[in-house]
Amino acid sequence: MILENASVAVNRTTKLQTMIVRGCQDETRRGEKEITPSLRSPWRKTDGRTMDATPSTRGRLAQRGWAYQFAMALVTLVLVLSVPGCQPPPDPFIDLADAKNSTLQIDDQQRAMDLVLSSQSYEFREYEQKVSQGLNRWLGTLSDASKTGESPFEINDDKLTQWLNDFNDLPAVGRYRELSFVGSDAHYLREKYWLNNIAQRTIATATPQNLELYRLILTAQSTPEEKSKIEAMSVNDLVQKVHSELSSESVKSLADSLLLFDWVVRNIQLELPPATSSEDNPPEPLIAGQSNPARAGLRGLGYTKQVWQTLLYGRGDYVDRAKIFLGLCEQMELPAVMLSAGDSPWAVAVLIGEDLFLFDTRLGLGVPVPDQGRVVTLRELKEHPDWLDQLNLTVAETTRSDAKYWVSAADLDRLAALVYTSPESSSRRMKFLEERLVGDQKLRLAFNPATLSQKISTISKLPTQLWGIEFETHAFREALQTAVSQAGTDTDLAAKLSWYFSNYQYIDLFGPYRNARNLFLLGKFKSEKNSRVPNAVESFYSLMYSDKTIEELSFNKPLLTRLGILESADQAAAVFNERVRSVQQQMYLVREDMGLFLSQVHFDNGNIGTAGNWLGRISEQKGSERWKPGIQYLWAR
Repeated sequence: MILENASVAVNRTTKLQTMIVRGCQDETRRGEKEITPSLRSPWRKTDGRTMDATPSTRGRLAQRGWAYQFAMALVTLVLVLSVPGCQPPPDPFIDLADAKNSTLQIDDQQRAMDLVLSSQSYEFREYEQKVSQGLNRWLGTLSDASKTGESPFEINDDKLTQWLNDFNDLPAVGRYRELSFVGSDAHYLREKYWLNNIAQRTIATATPQNLELYRLILTAQSTPEEKSKIEAMSVNDLVQKVHSELSSESVKSLADSLLLFDWVVRNIQLELPPATSSEDNPPEPLIAGQSNPARAGLRGLGYTKQVWQTLLYGRGDYVDRAKIFLGLCEQMELPAVMLSAGDSPWAVAVLIGEDLFLFDTRLGLGVPVPDQGRVVTLRELKEHPDWLDQLNLTVAETTRSDAKYWVSAADLDRLAALVYTSPESSSRRMKFLEERLVGDQKLRLAFNPATLSQKISTISKLPTQLWGIEFETHAFREALQTAVSQAGTDTDLAAKLSWYFSNYQYIDLFGPYRNARNLFLLGKFKSEKNSRVPNAVESFYSLMYSDKTIEELSFNKPLLTRLGILESADQAAAVFNERVRSVQQQMYLVREDMGLFLSQVHFDNGNIGTAGNWLGRISEQKGSERWKPGIQYLWAR
């Protein structure tokens, strides 16, 4: 029997975390207004109506409109780079790696995979070409006999057939049944490498502090004499103590799920979904004449970023988070699906034994059992649908109008299980490659959704269907790339893209930023002995540029070289100066991101005190508004 004080403690903890998440969402809303007041247009109100540029308005925009100014600077850079002879210089690191492998006479497959598994991040276009061309050259060296009979998984699904037909013009989809690789496959391969590394490392290095809620549950029920024993418990012991009904095998699976979920919630800041269009806020498509929202470049829930991009940026909406959690579960062979309530994705359900355990990536918690805090199963929730009421906030806890939890008891009668799939994961080429990777290059690349669908349907009795959100993601990214390439000569299109220019493009353009994130995602927190290669911590530190460093960039030849800004004799001075100014704008944004990343590194390394010190330092710094929800959540932890 749960003691009354334990019940109170657990409920308060659950409520506290719920309020933290809701509070973070409030901060995100306020932050969006403060940071990006001109995401639609510099002279448009947030309700979509235009406004006069009065002197007071101009003054406020001068103070708060840095996002638009930066966006226009990046648009100028797009135009500059479109001039012949002004393309970004070749990536010296990828050329060096390729030359080294060529000297060692390594075959094309290994050379391509060495680039994928490298701790160095490369310029996107060259990286895509080197990897896809290398793998295709490798395929060309194989005999026809070795490739005969290789085909995609046999999946008899009407929706998949429809997606393959509807999106057949997209390279990743059009090659579904072919044995050849496309440029975007390079990012998919690195995505799987990141997920595998994160999953293995998170579980191998876990400490009880990662499951602090479970420890609080137990200590609230314990006598003083028992508390010391609880403090010494391992992760699996904590889970076994709370879930005493589970077998040791199921305890291990649940503990792994909790740890992977914890990593996602801590390291991927929650973003609000794009605002829903209305009469006062009409949609602004990037590509005209498209009926499909993703193809039109209209932002929507869960399809604006591929998984590797969410990992790179460190932020995403709750569906982006769910896709990462599902990917981590797949790497650890934990069967998992997304549950939808009606038309809306809700929670990730991990199959452990004969039960589905529920994890809400929007709330940032495993859906808890009242008074106990442990993760609820779908079976239990259907037996006690009123348990969802515990997640409603009271008037004393919030003044928000949407204080009720977003799923009600009535929604439990219309649940469906969505089996996540992608154009790559069930394709012929990924299945073929996975079967031929060995040693350190071995990765889980291919996935048969039909097998999981059948298993979930049999156990849960839920209607089950494939979830093709990644097909829409590919369509959206294609539309975005097309629009960005045209924005340099189209000011209206540039205004529609200001959300991307001010929030994401500086990361896509800034090589040292991507390299630091790559090191972080690979867990490179310490340098090897006598190594001159910086680790993730050192890389994040190096990107906290001082005002003086940024202001004097044009005179700092070594830094200009590292940032890929090369001045040539045939280059106009105005072009060079404009590129320097644009990179300086990027540097201001880059340094604002580093504080939270450093806190996350120290938290992952178990240095909680150091992580807290960093959070304290950056919480009030100028420019920290973008990361305020993540700062507040990690500080609360």
